[in-house]
Amino acid sequence: MDKIGGMRRTSFWACITVCMTLLSHLSHGLGTPAGTLIKNRASLDYTVAGNTLSTQSQEASIKVQELINVLVQSQDAGNSVLVPVGASQAALLFQITNNGNSDEAFALTQSDLTGDDFDIGVNFDQIYIDTDTSDGGRFNSLVDTLYDNASAPVLAPDESINVWAVSLNFPNGLAANEQADVQLDALAKTFEGSGSLPTYGDVITDGNASGVDAIYGSSPSNSKASAAFIIDNPLISVSIEQEILSILDTDGGDIARTGSEVTYQLTVTIEGAGGDATNIVITDPLPAELRLKNGASGMITLVGSGDYTAAVDGDLAEYNEVNNTIKVALPDLTVVTPAVQQFIRFTTIIQ
Repeated sequence: MDKIGGMRRTSFWACITVCMTLLSHLSHGLGTPAGTLIKNRASLDYTVAGNTLSTQSQEASIKVQELINVLVQSQDAGNSVLVPVGASQAALLFQITNNGNSDEAFALTQSDLTGDDFDIGVNFDQIYIDTDTSDGGRFNSLVDTLYDNASAPVLAPDESINVWAVSLNFPNGLAANEQADVQLDALAKTFEGSGSLPTYGDVITDGNASGVDAIYGSSPSNSKASAAFIIDNPLISVSIEQEILSILDTDGGDIARTGSEVTYQLTVTIEGAGGDATNIVITDPLPAELRLKNGASGMITLVGSGDYTAAVDGDLAEYNEVNNTIKVALPDLTVVTPAVQQFIRFTTIIQ
């Protein structure tokens, strides 16, 4: 038996009565919790000379060991996403599942794979927890939570979280269908400080569950997953920009403070070689420090089309007071050269 740091590399023969049995059941996920003491005692009843007697065996007990097992899976259709030419960022969605029998946190690492057409560069990678479940499955850096390995969330047995692997550095001059392959690795925090990467069957003395060892049961194929960014070159491209047009405080000045009015403008630009852009929906989840002026009774302006009440009443614009989100559905647009632009304006109040 080799020992590296706190991790022991244990042969299957040395732990045949425990490790082999436990590892064979790793795929079952949630089961008897780690550290559970299982007790068993048999009794024997018999009759001698008309007398009924009984006796008991000694108690046999076994403590359930901790199993470390993680499953990483891509959640994108076809394990890829299309990235428009000229995009500054894009995100791949992965799911992390704790298939072990004890609470566990996982350190996540995003890396570029070789053999593809281009690399993003690890200095431009970020990982976010997908906390914005109301945003239709889209990445939103203002709402989703940046993943911090130093305080990674602890997952209960069989619990899953979705995370975004975000890349912020797409080179210029990319051609349609060029591909960047990205891999997401998950390492159990229990094994993070072991001094070397764990392999299937490794043991850490006294894992997370008190008084029991932790057995590493993640196969290499389960503890990582890959997906691809593929450059798309459509006839039509759509982009959005946001700017602050004005700030008006309660004294008529332009100081940003509680009660000040902040007017925003969203500019949607649609350009290309011709065709129709349809089903255009703009969503702006406001930060908690802002609320739309006059709430659902307020106004949202589509420049050139008029003012719309913010109430959820079936028109082109609405404000949801519960989740503090503005949503605008633009009419279908025919794209002409050089571009078509739509401007959306609304005023908020600093809380």
